[in-house]
Amino acid sequence: MATTKMTTMEIMDAMEINLLKLGCKIINKEVQAGNQKKDKEGNLVFNPDGSPAFWSDSHYVELASTAGTIKIKVTSQIADSVEVDKRYQFIGRCAIKTPERGFPFMVIEPLRFDALAFDE
Repeated sequence: MATTKMTTMEIMDAMEINLLKLGCKIINKEVQAGNQKKDKEGNLVFNPDGSPAFWSDSHYVELASTAGTIKIKVTSQIADSVEVDKRYQFIGRCAIKTPERGFPFMVIEPLRFDALAFDE
């Protein structure tokens, strides 16, 4: 089964049919501070110097298109490269995630935002 899935994804990559391109406008950017890390038993994790260990901050952008508004998680580099109230072409890669239990589902990995030459 894994071989078939990998082959399908390789074919989709080669044909570029797994790319999502969407014209949009950035309407909001948000940073959520990382939570403190916990071990499997639920105990707080600390750094060797005794300070609390935290997960990395999460960066989100909210974009509007003719399909409505969506909020997506992006890398800090992508979040820093876009400006609110500017128009972009969002480019993302579709992938299929297969959990250990349950059904496969599609996710979209944000690749980049290309600036569009026109404004409203």
